[in-house]
Amino acid sequence: MPTNLGDLPPEIILQIAQNLDNQSLLRLARSCRALCWLLTPETGQRAHTAAFAPLDLYEENFIYDYGQRHGVDDPVFSLHASYGVPAGEFGASDWDVLGKAVAGGELANVRGLLKHNVDPNSYVVSGERLLSLAVQSRNVDMVRLLLEFGADASRLDLITDTSPLVHAARGQKEKIVRLLIEASADLDANMVMQSIGAYCNPETMQMAIAYGGNPAAISSGGLTLLQSIAYRNDVHLLNVVQSELQPTIINAQNDVGHTALHIALSEEYSPLAMHLACHAEIDVDIQDIWGLTALHLAIQNRRFDVAHALIQKGANLNLLSLMGRIVYT
Repeated sequence: MPTNLGDLPPEIILQIAQNLDNQSLLRLARSCRALCWLLTPETGQRAHTAAFAPLDLYEENFIYDYGQRHGVDDPVFSLHASYGVPAGEFGASDWDVLGKAVAGGELANVRGLLKHNVDPNSYVVSGERLLSLAVQSRNVDMVRLLLEFGADASRLDLITDTSPLVHAARGQKEKIVRLLIEASADLDANMVMQSIGAYCNPETMQMAIAYGGNPAAISSGGLTLLQSIAYRNDVHLLNVVQSELQPTIINAQNDVGHTALHIALSEEYSPLAMHLACHAEIDVDIQDIWGLTALHLAIQNRRFDVAHALIQKGANLNLLSLMGRIVYT
């Protein structure tokens, strides 16, 4: 008679394992090294089943090909990508056991599942990847843990196509932004440089540029880094990127025809306005969709110092807006 479980034939041990609950299975696997190796496929399958919400919940947002693993493999089609909003809520649902643990900072539970080969790049029902959930919870240790197990800092969320770096910048968690940059996150992904410009300090922007971030990046919505800085009114950030900017970027227009100078002049007082108005490459006569030039806005908002600088640079005093306004009316 065998004296212990390790002496039983493997097929019998596997049959026993299939009839155990998850906790009992894990205790059995830990009882000796040989059993741990033998039961790895079963524990891995159980870990995947326990970690993710049921398939039918994922199918509210995604279409999968035969054999694809929900929550792990990228789907054939995201049903709500054109809207940018999932069915249900953003974040981890109560069914997303692993996602909930990541968002809740449960390091031990997450580590245990990752050790059973659960994919660190997996995603919850809403399409957000584990790394994005960790970033949004502002948990540096969880971000480090996921990166340690191989999470890709460049993988975008499904449905919204949002980079973890964008989440980190918007959350104004500089330490996480820098951690992701060091982990080779894609600095050219949509809205990454613009988000760093909008929310991070000049030192982080310098780091992003040093790691290959493009100051001339333009988002899918037409937003440039310079326009992002203009919305923020940060002269220090302007000084960081100014030498890297080309004329096409300095004079680039957004969806309503505003350049960075238009944006700066739209504020009651912006210290950037004079800096931009005096830039050697600035085009002072660009009109927005309403026909307004920087000079129109400077006079309208009583920025007569900027208006004088624009006139000195040769601004056209006779350009009409769509309302028939010339610059001095």
